[in-house]
Amino acid sequence: MKDILFALLAIFALTSTSLPAGAPPAAAQAAEPAAFNCGSATGIPQAECEALVALYTSTNGANWTNKSGWLATDTPCSWFGVTCISGRVLLLSLTNNQLNGSIPPEVGNLANLQALLLASNQITGSIPSALGSLTNLQRLLLDRNRLNGNIPSQLGGLTNLQELSLHNNQLSGSIPTELGNLANLRSLALNNNQLTGNIPSSLGSLANLRTLSLNDNRLSGNIPAQLGNLSNLLTLALDHNLLQGTLPPELGNLTNLLSLYLHYNSLHGALPQTFTNLTKLSTFFFFNTAICEPGDTAFQAWLNGIGNLRRTGVICFDCIQVNDMPKAECDALVSLYISTNGDGWRVRDRWLDSSEACGWSGVGCTNGRVDTITLRSNNLSGTITSQLGNLTQLQYIDLNDNQLTGNLPLGLSGLTNLIELHLNDNQFSGPIPADLGSLSNLQWLILSNNQLSGPIPPELGNLTSLYRLYLDGNQLSGIIPTQLGNLRFLFGLYLDHNQLSGPVPTQLTNLTDLLELRLNDNPLTGRLPPSLINLTQLSTFWFDNTSLCEPGDTAFQTWLTGLSDLRRTGVICPLKQVRAYVPLVIR
Repeated sequence: MKDILFALLAIFALTSTSLPAGAPPAAAQAAEPAAFNCGSATGIPQAECEALVALYTSTNGANWTNKSGWLATDTPCSWFGVTCISGRVLLLSLTNNQLNGSIPPEVGNLANLQALLLASNQITGSIPSALGSLTNLQRLLLDRNRLNGNIPSQLGGLTNLQELSLHNNQLSGSIPTELGNLANLRSLALNNNQLTGNIPSSLGSLANLRTLSLNDNRLSGNIPAQLGNLSNLLTLALDHNLLQGTLPPELGNLTNLLSLYLHYNSLHGALPQTFTNLTKLSTFFFFNTAICEPGDTAFQAWLNGIGNLRRTGVICFDCIQVNDMPKAECDALVSLYISTNGDGWRVRDRWLDSSEACGWSGVGCTNGRVDTITLRSNNLSGTITSQLGNLTQLQYIDLNDNQLTGNLPLGLSGLTNLIELHLNDNQFSGPIPADLGSLSNLQWLILSNNQLSGPIPPELGNLTSLYRLYLDGNQLSGIIPTQLGNLRFLFGLYLDHNQLSGPVPTQLTNLTDLLELRLNDNPLTGRLPPSLINLTQLSTFWFDNTSLCEPGDTAFQTWLTGLSDLRRTGVICPLKQVRAYVPLVIR
């Protein structure tokens, strides 16, 4: 009976939230008192009335699309979007109603609430942890807003919840493991946010789940095998993340699955043979990964029988047959081939055709270990997987001038022998991984002319063997890290054509071997450090198209004009004003 009543309330909510375009406001909206006294309200407890008023006030209720009755009558149960049963608020439905502002914690006082529907508004701020007090809640829809911050772990206490929809916001942080306690959950939609970290294995406890949407975030790590326990799952969307590793064969237990989305991840390896158990699967996307397909007749028959299929189209190459390098290194090369559309490379001689992988074009080996990959200007497209980090003897990587996209891979910190990394002139986006600062032997780091964004990681200051650092031609922002002053062997620092701001750190004057410094075409401000004159080896210095000014003293100007390749602002810094001291004379 309770479920039937709730269904009727949901239908009422959906019909009551739709207004004809241009409909005039209800007559009750015309009169709105300056302040509302819940002490005179009838029909619900005062605390619940005050929670409604707090929501109205906090989300600019005066400008809601429909605010019929709100603060205009003393019967809150008659206010638009409010449904009461037995003197308690049971449903609050204000979807697509122009709410603008934050959710007040007082909403957590609506103790009998079964549905909170606030989707498709302009709600900002964080999700209040007080919502974890709504233990009767069955539906929580806050999607398509501008919410930020973490998902409160307290939501894991809403054990009656059947639908949790937080997608299309700006939420960050990790997915709380406590969400695995929502035993009645049927739909979990966290997609299109900025969530990071691993997928919690606890989500495998959600036995009633029909839909799991985690796509379009920055989730990393492996897909947990526990997701194979979700026997009622119909849709699993994990695409557009940073997931890595191989697919767990346990996913083959999802025999009711209709749709599976894995594309745009750093996944690699073969599709598990257990996937042939997914006989109801009608949509399967795994393109733009390094996943390969078993070539046997039975598996290919199952795969080709899927109606909506987007695949890599690469038949698995068994590295067991390779005899001139460790299998793990061969697997890493195969992963690179698949994830970068190897069949479309300009030159791919002997790749996946020869059992001597050291003879594949662009691969160099020493003593049976891969130490060189040179595939520049070779029409590589797609993404690079983190499996590249298994080539632990690698010293030289040159993938520049291709069409590579996506984020720079995490997990390259194991390449401690790497000397040169050339990834310039591609279409990489997202941040520069901080773990690149672990490459202690790196001498050349070239990331120029991509679409990288975010700050320059201060960890790059740990690359004390570095000779050249090319970060130019990206969309990097924030300040120049002072830690770059630790790169004492640096010959060239190229930060131009970005969105870097703030002053030039004085620590750069520690780079006494520096020959070239390019800072131009950034919104940098302030005074060039006078101590730059210590850079006696410098011959190229570009800082035009910035807001930097030059010290006007003779020593600095003599040093500056003595540089052979100078591009400057030509703006002399104003002299610092010194307040004159006038003694006080007492007569």
